[in-house]
Amino acid sequence: MKRYWKITVTLLIIIVTLGIFYSQTTSAIKNIDLRINKISGDETVLEDVKIRGSVEEMGSYIWEDFTFEDNQIDFYSDNSISKRFKATSDKTFERLYKDHKNFLRGKITGKSEDPTMFYEDDKQLIYAEIISDRRILTGDTSNYRFFIDVLDKETNKSNSFKLPVPDQKDTNYMDVVDVQLVNDELVVTALRSGDFSEVWTHENYEENHVLTDTYHVYRFDINKQELLSKEEIDIPFDSSAENIEEIDFINLFMVSKENSLQSNPYHVIAVKFYEENIISVEYGSDGSHSESYENKLVDQQLFVYQLETGELNKLDLPEDILLNATFYKMDHHKLYLSIADGDRLEVAIIDIETNEIEGTVAIGQANEFYGEFIEVADNKLYILSGDMEASSAASIMVLDLITEEILYEGEIEVLKNDEKAFNIHFGSIKVYK
Repeated sequence: MKRYWKITVTLLIIIVTLGIFYSQTTSAIKNIDLRINKISGDETVLEDVKIRGSVEEMGSYIWEDFTFEDNQIDFYSDNSISKRFKATSDKTFERLYKDHKNFLRGKITGKSEDPTMFYEDDKQLIYAEIISDRRILTGDTSNYRFFIDVLDKETNKSNSFKLPVPDQKDTNYMDVVDVQLVNDELVVTALRSGDFSEVWTHENYEENHVLTDTYHVYRFDINKQELLSKEEIDIPFDSSAENIEEIDFINLFMVSKENSLQSNPYHVIAVKFYEENIISVEYGSDGSHSESYENKLVDQQLFVYQLETGELNKLDLPEDILLNATFYKMDHHKLYLSIADGDRLEVAIIDIETNEIEGTVAIGQANEFYGEFIEVADNKLYILSGDMEASSAASIMVLDLITEEILYEGEIEVLKNDEKAFNIHFGSIKVYK
Protein backbone atom coordinates (compact mmCIF):
# COMPACT_ATOMS: atom_id res chain seq x y z
CA MET A 1 0.00 0.00 0.00
CA LYS A 2 2.85 2.37 0.81
CA ARG A 3 4.24 2.22 -2.73
CA TYR A 4 0.97 3.65 -4.08
CA TRP A 5 0.90 6.74 -1.86
CA LYS A 6 2.51 8.94 -4.53
CA ILE A 7 -0.13 7.96 -7.08
CA THR A 8 -2.89 8.62 -4.54
CA VAL A 9 -1.50 12.05 -3.65
CA THR A 10 -1.07 12.93 -7.34
CA LEU A 11 -4.68 11.98 -8.09
CA LEU A 12 -5.91 14.05 -5.14
CA ILE A 13 -3.92 17.07 -6.34
CA ILE A 14 -5.39 16.69 -9.84
CA ILE A 15 -8.94 16.41 -8.47
CA VAL A 16 -8.52 19.43 -6.18
CA THR A 17 -6.93 21.48 -8.99
CA LEU A 18 -9.74 20.64 -11.40
CA GLY A 19 -12.30 21.44 -8.70
CA ILE A 20 -10.74 24.85 -8.05
CA PHE A 21 -10.56 25.56 -11.80
CA TYR A 22 -14.20 24.58 -12.29
CA SER A 23 -15.31 26.63 -9.28
CA GLN A 24 -13.40 29.71 -10.45
CA THR A 25 -14.73 29.35 -13.99
CA THR A 26 -18.36 28.96 -12.96
CA SER A 27 -18.01 31.87 -10.52
CA ALA A 28 -16.72 34.05 -13.35
CA ILE A 29 -19.54 32.91 -15.60
CA LYS A 30 -22.14 33.80 -12.98
CA ASN A 31 -20.80 37.34 -12.77
CA ILE A 32 -22.32 37.95 -16.17
CA ASP A 33 -25.43 40.10 -16.17
CA LEU A 34 -27.68 40.65 -19.18
CA ARG A 35 -29.93 43.55 -20.05
CA ILE A 36 -32.33 44.27 -22.91
CA ASN A 37 -31.92 47.78 -24.27
CA LYS A 38 -34.82 49.20 -26.23
CA ILE A 39 -34.08 50.65 -29.64
CA SER A 40 -37.71 51.37 -30.49
CA GLY A 41 -41.25 50.22 -29.78
CA ASP A 42 -43.41 49.09 -26.87
CA GLU A 43 -41.57 47.20 -24.11
CA THR A 44 -44.79 45.61 -22.81
CA VAL A 45 -44.70 43.04 -25.64
CA LEU A 46 -41.80 41.40 -23.78
CA GLU A 47 -43.64 41.02 -20.47
CA ASP A 48 -44.45 37.33 -21.01
CA VAL A 49 -41.20 36.39 -22.77
CA LYS A 50 -38.76 33.85 -21.32
CA ILE A 51 -35.40 33.18 -22.97
CA ARG A 52 -33.30 30.10 -22.29
CA GLY A 53 -29.61 29.74 -23.01
CA SER A 54 -26.15 28.91 -21.70
CA VAL A 55 -22.91 30.79 -21.02
CA GLU A 56 -19.57 29.21 -21.87
CA GLU A 57 -16.10 30.52 -21.10
CA MET A 58 -14.22 30.24 -24.38
CA GLY A 59 -11.71 27.40 -24.36
CA SER A 60 -12.80 25.93 -21.01
CA TYR A 61 -15.67 23.67 -22.19
CA ILE A 62 -17.52 24.67 -19.02
CA TRP A 63 -20.93 26.25 -19.24
CA GLU A 64 -23.91 27.27 -17.13
CA ASP A 65 -27.55 27.11 -18.22
CA PHE A 66 -29.77 30.09 -17.51
CA THR A 67 -33.19 31.59 -18.04
CA PHE A 68 -33.70 35.28 -18.73
CA GLU A 69 -36.93 37.20 -18.22
CA ASP A 70 -37.89 40.66 -16.99
CA ASN A 71 -34.22 41.66 -17.38
CA GLN A 72 -33.21 39.12 -14.74
CA ILE A 73 -30.81 36.23 -15.39
CA ASP A 74 -31.29 33.09 -13.31
CA PHE A 75 -28.63 30.37 -13.37
CA TYR A 76 -29.91 26.83 -13.13
CA SER A 77 -27.28 25.58 -10.66
CA ASP A 78 -28.00 28.35 -8.14
CA ASN A 79 -31.48 27.06 -7.32
CA SER A 80 -33.00 24.28 -5.29
CA ILE A 81 -34.71 21.45 -7.20
CA SER A 82 -38.13 23.08 -6.90
CA LYS A 83 -36.79 26.48 -7.98
CA ARG A 84 -34.88 24.86 -10.84
CA PHE A 85 -38.10 23.39 -12.11
CA LYS A 86 -39.84 26.76 -11.94
CA ALA A 87 -36.91 28.53 -13.58
CA THR A 88 -36.45 26.16 -16.51
CA SER A 89 -39.94 24.80 -17.15
CA ASP A 90 -42.59 26.66 -19.08
CA LYS A 91 -45.63 28.16 -17.40
CA THR A 92 -47.86 25.40 -18.72
CA PHE A 93 -45.93 22.96 -16.57
CA GLU A 94 -46.03 25.34 -13.64
CA ARG A 95 -49.84 25.29 -13.84
CA LEU A 96 -49.93 21.50 -14.19
CA TYR A 97 -47.58 21.10 -11.26
CA LYS A 98 -49.74 23.36 -9.13
CA ASP A 99 -53.03 21.66 -10.05
CA HIS A 100 -51.90 18.02 -10.36
CA LYS A 101 -48.73 17.70 -8.30
CA ASN A 102 -49.26 14.06 -7.33
CA PHE A 103 -49.99 12.98 -10.90
CA LEU A 104 -46.87 14.71 -12.22
CA ARG A 105 -44.56 13.19 -9.63
CA GLY A 106 -41.91 11.13 -11.43
CA LYS A 107 -43.10 12.28 -14.86
CA ILE A 108 -41.09 15.47 -15.20
CA THR A 109 -37.54 16.58 -14.55
CA GLY A 110 -36.14 19.88 -13.38
CA LYS A 111 -35.11 20.76 -16.92
CA SER A 112 -38.26 19.85 -18.85
CA GLU A 113 -38.49 21.99 -21.98
CA ASP A 114 -41.98 21.31 -23.27
CA PRO A 115 -44.95 19.07 -22.52
CA THR A 116 -44.72 16.80 -25.58
CA MET A 117 -45.58 13.67 -23.58
CA PHE A 118 -48.82 15.15 -22.20
CA TYR A 119 -52.31 15.75 -23.54
CA GLU A 120 -54.93 17.78 -21.69
CA ASP A 121 -58.58 18.66 -22.14
CA ASP A 122 -61.39 19.63 -19.75
CA LYS A 123 -61.94 16.06 -18.56
CA GLN A 124 -58.54 14.43 -18.38
CA LEU A 125 -54.79 14.75 -18.36
CA ILE A 126 -52.90 12.00 -20.19
CA TYR A 127 -49.22 11.11 -20.03
CA ALA A 128 -47.39 8.67 -22.30
CA GLU A 129 -43.75 7.66 -22.45
CA ILE A 130 -41.61 4.78 -23.68
CA ILE A 131 -39.52 3.03 -21.03
CA SER A 132 -36.84 0.39 -21.51
CA ASP A 133 -34.23 -1.73 -19.77
CA ARG A 134 -30.64 -0.50 -19.93
CA ARG A 135 -27.50 -2.60 -19.52
CA ILE A 136 -25.15 -0.85 -17.10
CA LEU A 137 -21.88 -1.87 -18.76
CA THR A 138 -22.78 -1.34 -22.42
CA GLY A 139 -25.57 1.21 -22.16
CA ASP A 140 -27.65 -0.84 -24.60
CA THR A 141 -31.42 -0.61 -24.25
CA SER A 142 -34.04 -3.29 -24.83
CA ASN A 143 -37.56 -4.36 -23.86
CA TYR A 144 -39.30 -1.12 -24.87
CA ARG A 145 -42.73 -0.57 -23.27
CA PHE A 146 -45.38 2.09 -23.37
CA PHE A 147 -46.26 3.58 -20.00
CA ILE A 148 -49.59 5.40 -20.16
CA ASP A 149 -51.25 7.18 -17.25
CA VAL A 150 -54.69 8.82 -17.42
CA LEU A 151 -55.93 11.30 -14.80
CA ASP A 152 -59.66 11.86 -14.44
CA LYS A 153 -59.95 15.51 -13.42
CA GLU A 154 -63.40 15.11 -11.89
CA THR A 155 -62.44 12.28 -9.52
CA ASN A 156 -58.73 13.19 -9.34
CA LYS A 157 -57.94 9.49 -9.77
CA SER A 158 -55.48 8.08 -12.27
CA ASN A 159 -55.29 4.76 -14.06
CA SER A 160 -52.06 3.57 -15.65
CA PHE A 161 -51.02 0.62 -17.80
CA LYS A 162 -48.01 -0.72 -19.70
CA LEU A 163 -47.89 -2.39 -23.10
CA PRO A 164 -44.92 -3.72 -25.11
CA VAL A 165 -43.80 -1.73 -28.13
CA PRO A 166 -44.38 -3.93 -31.20
CA ASP A 167 -41.65 -4.66 -33.78
CA GLN A 168 -38.80 -3.35 -31.66
CA LYS A 169 -36.04 -5.51 -33.12
CA ASP A 170 -32.85 -3.58 -34.03
CA THR A 171 -34.10 -0.52 -32.14
CA ASN A 172 -31.37 1.56 -30.56
CA TYR A 173 -33.54 4.32 -29.11
CA MET A 174 -37.21 5.34 -28.90
CA ASP A 175 -38.83 8.49 -27.57
CA VAL A 176 -42.34 9.95 -27.52
CA VAL A 177 -42.59 13.19 -29.52
CA ASP A 178 -46.35 13.85 -29.41
CA VAL A 179 -49.46 12.74 -27.50
CA GLN A 180 -53.01 13.57 -28.62
CA LEU A 181 -56.58 12.37 -28.42
CA VAL A 182 -58.20 11.88 -31.84
CA ASN A 183 -61.78 10.56 -32.10
CA ASP A 184 -61.53 9.15 -28.56
CA GLU A 185 -58.35 7.28 -29.46
CA LEU A 186 -55.04 8.07 -27.80
CA VAL A 187 -52.52 8.76 -30.57
CA VAL A 188 -48.86 8.52 -29.57
CA THR A 189 -46.17 9.49 -32.06
CA ALA A 190 -42.65 8.20 -31.39
CA LEU A 191 -39.23 8.64 -32.92
CA ARG A 192 -37.36 5.38 -33.47
CA SER A 193 -33.62 5.24 -34.11
CA GLY A 194 -32.42 2.01 -35.63
CA ASP A 195 -29.38 0.03 -34.60
CA PHE A 196 -26.10 1.77 -35.39
CA SER A 197 -25.28 -1.03 -37.86
CA GLU A 198 -28.25 0.18 -39.89
CA VAL A 199 -26.12 2.90 -41.46
CA TRP A 200 -27.53 4.85 -44.37
CA THR A 201 -25.44 4.82 -47.56
CA HIS A 202 -26.05 6.21 -51.00
CA GLU A 203 -26.42 2.69 -52.38
CA ASN A 204 -29.08 1.42 -49.98
CA TYR A 205 -30.84 4.78 -50.16
CA GLU A 206 -31.26 4.29 -53.90
CA GLU A 207 -32.34 0.66 -53.51
CA ASN A 208 -34.19 0.42 -50.22
CA HIS A 209 -34.67 3.97 -48.91
CA VAL A 210 -33.12 2.90 -45.60
CA LEU A 211 -33.04 5.59 -42.92
CA THR A 212 -31.95 5.16 -39.33
CA ASP A 213 -34.57 7.54 -37.84
CA THR A 214 -38.27 6.90 -38.46
CA TYR A 215 -41.53 8.19 -36.98
CA HIS A 216 -44.22 5.76 -35.83
CA VAL A 217 -47.85 6.36 -34.85
CA TYR A 218 -49.58 4.16 -32.25
CA ARG A 219 -53.31 4.32 -31.51
CA PHE A 220 -54.75 3.13 -28.18
CA ASP A 221 -58.12 2.48 -26.59
CA ILE A 222 -57.40 3.88 -23.13
CA ASN A 223 -60.59 2.44 -21.62
CA LYS A 224 -59.74 -1.12 -22.71
CA GLN A 225 -56.01 -0.44 -22.31
CA GLU A 226 -55.32 -1.90 -25.73
CA LEU A 227 -53.12 -1.04 -28.69
CA LEU A 228 -55.46 -0.66 -31.66
CA SER A 229 -53.02 -0.05 -34.50
CA LYS A 230 -49.48 0.91 -35.41
CA GLU A 231 -47.94 2.43 -38.51
CA GLU A 232 -44.70 3.95 -39.69
CA ILE A 233 -45.03 7.34 -41.33
CA ASP A 234 -43.76 6.15 -44.69
CA ILE A 235 -41.97 9.17 -46.09
CA PRO A 236 -40.77 8.82 -49.70
CA PHE A 237 -37.13 9.87 -49.51
CA ASP A 238 -36.80 10.78 -53.18
CA SER A 239 -34.54 13.75 -53.73
CA SER A 240 -35.50 15.77 -56.77
CA ALA A 241 -32.27 17.77 -56.72
CA GLU A 242 -30.33 17.70 -59.95
CA ASN A 243 -26.61 17.49 -60.72
CA ILE A 244 -25.74 15.78 -57.45
CA GLU A 245 -22.92 13.26 -57.56
CA GLU A 246 -23.89 11.72 -54.25
CA ILE A 247 -26.20 12.45 -51.33
CA ASP A 248 -24.08 11.80 -48.27
CA PHE A 249 -26.69 11.90 -45.52
CA ILE A 250 -30.27 12.83 -44.67
CA ASN A 251 -31.58 14.75 -41.68
CA LEU A 252 -35.16 14.03 -40.62
CA PHE A 253 -37.03 15.96 -37.94
CA MET A 254 -40.53 16.94 -36.85
CA VAL A 255 -41.35 20.64 -36.73
CA SER A 256 -42.21 21.74 -33.20
CA LYS A 257 -45.69 23.05 -32.61
CA GLU A 258 -47.15 25.48 -30.16
CA ASN A 259 -49.36 24.35 -27.30
CA SER A 260 -48.61 20.65 -27.73
CA LEU A 261 -50.85 19.84 -24.74
CA GLN A 262 -53.91 20.31 -26.91
CA SER A 263 -55.12 18.74 -30.13
CA ASN A 264 -53.38 19.66 -33.33
CA PRO A 265 -54.49 17.66 -36.38
CA TYR A 266 -51.15 17.72 -38.21
CA HIS A 267 -47.51 16.73 -38.02
CA VAL A 268 -45.05 18.55 -40.27
CA ILE A 269 -41.89 16.56 -41.01
CA ALA A 270 -38.83 18.04 -42.71
CA VAL A 271 -36.38 15.96 -44.74
CA LYS A 272 -33.03 17.54 -45.58
CA PHE A 273 -30.60 16.08 -48.12
CA TYR A 274 -26.92 16.95 -47.71
CA GLU A 275 -23.85 16.65 -49.89
CA GLU A 276 -20.45 16.52 -48.19
CA ASN A 277 -17.72 18.57 -49.88
CA ILE A 278 -14.01 18.78 -49.12
CA ILE A 279 -13.10 22.42 -48.48
CA SER A 280 -9.44 22.04 -47.47
CA VAL A 281 -6.67 19.46 -47.12
CA GLU A 282 -3.73 19.73 -44.70
CA TYR A 283 -0.59 17.62 -45.16
CA GLY A 284 1.74 16.55 -42.37
CA SER A 285 5.52 16.20 -42.53
CA ASP A 286 5.15 12.40 -42.39
CA GLY A 287 3.04 12.37 -45.55
CA SER A 288 -0.28 12.06 -43.74
CA HIS A 289 -3.13 14.41 -44.49
CA SER A 290 -6.43 15.53 -42.97
CA GLU A 291 -9.48 16.85 -44.75
CA SER A 292 -12.04 19.45 -43.69
CA TYR A 293 -15.59 19.03 -44.91
CA GLU A 294 -18.56 21.25 -45.50
CA ASN A 295 -22.11 19.94 -45.46
CA LYS A 296 -24.11 21.55 -48.23
CA LEU A 297 -27.90 21.42 -48.24
CA VAL A 298 -28.90 20.33 -51.74
CA ASP A 299 -32.58 19.54 -51.26
CA GLN A 300 -35.33 19.79 -48.66
CA GLN A 301 -38.85 18.44 -48.58
CA LEU A 302 -41.70 19.09 -46.16
CA PHE A 303 -44.48 16.58 -45.53
CA VAL A 304 -47.80 16.98 -43.72
CA TYR A 305 -49.21 13.97 -41.86
CA GLN A 306 -52.90 14.14 -40.91
CA LEU A 307 -53.44 12.39 -37.58
CA GLU A 308 -57.12 11.57 -38.12
CA THR A 309 -56.82 9.92 -41.53
CA GLY A 310 -53.18 8.86 -41.61
CA GLU A 311 -52.72 10.65 -44.94
CA LEU A 312 -49.31 12.00 -45.88
CA ASN A 313 -48.94 14.85 -48.36
CA LYS A 314 -45.97 16.77 -49.64
CA LEU A 315 -45.96 20.55 -49.38
CA ASP A 316 -45.37 22.02 -52.82
CA LEU A 317 -43.11 24.99 -52.08
CA PRO A 318 -40.64 26.94 -54.23
CA GLU A 319 -37.05 25.74 -54.18
CA ASP A 320 -35.70 29.09 -52.98
CA ILE A 321 -37.82 28.79 -49.82
CA LEU A 322 -36.92 25.15 -49.16
CA LEU A 323 -33.18 25.60 -49.64
CA ASN A 324 -32.97 28.77 -47.55
CA ALA A 325 -35.25 27.89 -44.62
CA THR A 326 -33.27 28.07 -41.37
CA PHE A 327 -35.90 27.80 -38.61
CA TYR A 328 -39.39 26.35 -38.43
CA LYS A 329 -42.42 26.94 -36.23
CA MET A 330 -45.93 25.53 -36.39
CA ASP A 331 -49.08 27.06 -34.91
CA HIS A 332 -52.37 25.26 -35.65
CA HIS A 333 -52.50 24.98 -39.46
CA LYS A 334 -49.89 27.68 -40.07
CA LEU A 335 -46.23 26.94 -40.73
CA TYR A 336 -43.67 29.72 -40.26
CA LEU A 337 -40.30 29.43 -41.99
CA SER A 338 -37.48 31.91 -41.47
CA ILE A 339 -35.70 32.37 -44.79
CA ALA A 340 -32.11 33.60 -45.09
CA ASP A 341 -31.76 34.65 -48.71
CA GLY A 342 -28.44 36.40 -49.20
CA ASP A 343 -28.33 39.39 -46.86
CA ARG A 344 -32.10 39.40 -46.28
CA LEU A 345 -34.02 37.58 -43.57
CA GLU A 346 -37.76 37.10 -43.87
CA VAL A 347 -40.46 34.77 -42.57
CA ALA A 348 -42.73 32.88 -44.95
CA ILE A 349 -46.24 32.03 -43.70
CA ILE A 350 -47.68 28.82 -45.17
CA ASP A 351 -51.19 27.42 -44.77
CA ILE A 352 -50.62 23.66 -44.68
CA GLU A 353 -54.33 22.92 -45.27
CA THR A 354 -54.42 24.76 -48.60
CA ASN A 355 -50.72 24.33 -49.46
CA GLU A 356 -50.52 28.06 -50.14
CA ILE A 357 -48.00 30.71 -49.16
CA GLU A 358 -50.04 33.40 -47.41
CA GLY A 359 -47.21 35.89 -47.54
CA THR A 360 -43.77 36.84 -46.32
CA VAL A 361 -42.71 39.25 -43.60
CA ALA A 362 -39.40 41.10 -43.98
CA ILE A 363 -37.24 41.00 -40.84
CA GLY A 364 -34.00 42.74 -41.74
CA GLN A 365 -30.38 41.80 -42.29
CA ALA A 366 -29.61 38.09 -41.97
CA ASN A 367 -26.34 38.69 -40.10
CA GLU A 368 -28.24 40.45 -37.29
CA PHE A 369 -30.17 37.26 -36.48
CA TYR A 370 -27.66 34.53 -37.33
CA GLY A 371 -28.81 31.17 -35.90
CA GLU A 372 -32.15 32.73 -35.10
CA PHE A 373 -35.05 31.44 -33.01
CA ILE A 374 -38.62 32.41 -33.74
CA GLU A 375 -41.83 32.25 -31.72
CA VAL A 376 -45.42 32.96 -32.73
CA ALA A 377 -48.09 34.11 -30.29
CA ASP A 378 -51.24 36.25 -30.65
CA ASN A 379 -50.44 37.14 -34.27
CA LYS A 380 -47.03 38.40 -33.21
CA LEU A 381 -43.68 37.13 -34.41
CA TYR A 382 -40.81 37.09 -31.91
CA ILE A 383 -37.31 36.63 -33.29
CA LEU A 384 -34.00 36.31 -31.42
CA SER A 385 -30.36 35.90 -32.46
CA GLY A 386 -28.92 32.47 -31.78
CA ASP A 387 -25.54 33.42 -30.29
CA MET A 388 -23.54 36.35 -29.00
CA GLU A 389 -20.17 37.06 -27.44
CA ALA A 390 -19.71 38.97 -24.20
CA SER A 391 -18.34 41.92 -26.16
CA SER A 392 -21.21 42.03 -28.65
CA ALA A 393 -25.01 42.26 -28.56
CA ALA A 394 -27.86 40.01 -29.69
CA SER A 395 -30.87 41.32 -31.57
CA ILE A 396 -34.47 40.82 -30.49
CA MET A 397 -37.52 41.95 -32.45
CA VAL A 398 -41.32 41.65 -32.28
CA LEU A 399 -43.50 42.13 -35.37
CA ASP A 400 -47.23 42.26 -35.95
CA LEU A 401 -47.96 39.47 -38.46
CA ILE A 402 -51.12 41.18 -39.73
CA THR A 403 -49.84 44.72 -40.28
CA GLU A 404 -46.13 43.75 -40.60
CA GLU A 405 -45.39 46.64 -38.24
CA ILE A 406 -42.33 46.38 -35.99
CA LEU A 407 -43.76 46.51 -32.46
CA TYR A 408 -40.43 46.34 -30.66
CA GLU A 409 -36.75 46.29 -31.50
CA GLY A 410 -33.96 45.88 -29.00
CA GLU A 411 -30.54 44.47 -28.17
CA ILE A 412 -29.42 42.09 -25.43
CA GLU A 413 -26.05 43.13 -24.05
CA VAL A 414 -23.71 42.00 -21.28
CA LEU A 415 -23.39 44.50 -18.43
CA LYS A 416 -20.42 42.88 -16.69
CA ASN A 417 -18.23 39.86 -17.34
CA ASP A 418 -14.91 40.20 -15.43
CA GLU A 419 -13.21 40.99 -18.76
CA LYS A 420 -13.15 37.32 -19.78
CA ALA A 421 -14.12 35.89 -23.16
CA PHE A 422 -17.52 34.21 -23.10
CA ASN A 423 -19.90 32.80 -25.64
CA ILE A 424 -23.61 33.06 -24.95
CA HIS A 425 -25.76 30.50 -26.73
CA PHE A 426 -29.50 31.11 -26.76
CA GLY A 427 -31.65 27.99 -26.89
CA SER A 428 -35.21 29.28 -27.24
CA ILE A 429 -37.55 32.21 -26.88
CA LYS A 430 -41.01 31.47 -25.49
CA VAL A 431 -44.11 33.55 -24.87
CA TYR A 432 -46.38 32.55 -21.97
CA LYS A 433 -49.77 34.07 -21.30
